[in-house]
Amino acid sequence: LFLAISKYTRAYIQENLPSFESALMFNAIDTRRFERTGNKVVENRLVNIGSLVENKGQELAVETVGVLRDRGVDVSLVLLGEGEMRTELEALVAQLGLKDKVLLKGKVDFPEAYLKSSSLYFHTAKYESFGLVLLEAMAAQLPIVTTDGKGNRDLIVEGVNGYLVKERNSELLADKIEYLFKNNDLKSEMGRNAKEFSKQFDIKNYIDNLIIIYRDLMSSTNAV
Repeated sequence: LFLAISKYTRAYIQENLPSFESALMFNAIDTRRFERTGNKVVENRLVNIGSLVENKGQELAVETVGVLRDRGVDVSLVLLGEGEMRTELEALVAQLGLKDKVLLKGKVDFPEAYLKSSSLYFHTAKYESFGLVLLEAMAAQLPIVTTDGKGNRDLIVEGVNGYLVKERNSELLADKIEYLFKNNDLKSEMGRNAKEFSKQFDIKNYIDNLIIIYRDLMSSTNAV
């Protein structure tokens, strides 16, 4: 039995390993770890968490901040993570004149602190089997603007807890971010929706469902 962490990965298993059974078991988090408890929020700050590698696509996030700057929209971006793309990203930040707008913090011990103190989670990965960090951001009451990584499609209710932009286009991504920052009531509502949405992925629910699957599997095995 394969446990698939998203509808996309389950479809992949069913297509490529048709003789094997599979069950859908979304990833889970401890939502309590990311709850806001009076954290001071930095207005119009975007946060992105992930290794600085090509698949995570942070160059698109930097370019989007450049588009917003050119539109007169005051935003900043914090990139959390380390990797082989750091030098290229630093060069891009310098080239676009965004040193005062984009901060590469590297690896940090408590990334949840940045989630709790930011205004929006901005995700630019080219591919995700699921997108666990999106759930963590939602639990911290952040609305999401993300690219389409296939596996993360299960997590975005369009216009409710975030926006999923199918094209890797900095102008389209900037449109969504600008719209939210100019409609603060909507941004706040989407943040509350995101927090509520994340609760169904709490680790306790995951464990309860996993126990049921194992019991059913053991029962069917013993029956044979």
